[in-house]
Amino acid sequence: MNHLPPLRTDETFGDETGTIRVVLATDHARLVLSGEVDARLNADLARATQQLVTHGRPVDVETSGLTFVDSAVIALVAHLANRLAARVRFVAPTAQVRFLLEVTQVDQLVDIVDVPAPHGAPAAEQLDATRSDGGTERAPESPLTPA
Repeated sequence: MNHLPPLRTDETFGDETGTIRVVLATDHARLVLSGEVDARLNADLARATQQLVTHGRPVDVETSGLTFVDSAVIALVAHLANRLAARVRFVAPTAQVRFLLEVTQVDQLVDIVDVPAPHGAPAAEQLDATRSDGGTERAPESPLTPA
């Protein structure tokens, strides 16, 4: 029997220029990054990472609301990818995020879902996922809904 410690289901870290939102569900987690997320948010990134690792479920990362991102986020993703059993998935990453993932080769550790969500549905609920290695897979249904 698996006993997980009680966790908040939705917590936001950051400041007025950038936010890190962690949404936890029974079998999945979502990390939503928006605004300017960079090294000044390292402590918040570390707390978010620890929550996701403790939760231990597959993680979808949503970056559509980012206006700036630096290597601190890429370090977070590499850390998550190395500590979680399931691969981290990026849902419709911004061009800047995709570039950083590719240039650092972290794209080899994560899956990327390229297809935008139809009719405003959460992108994490896409039926087809494109893995970073070029393969395709059926994406799991996400129990998460936008707040």
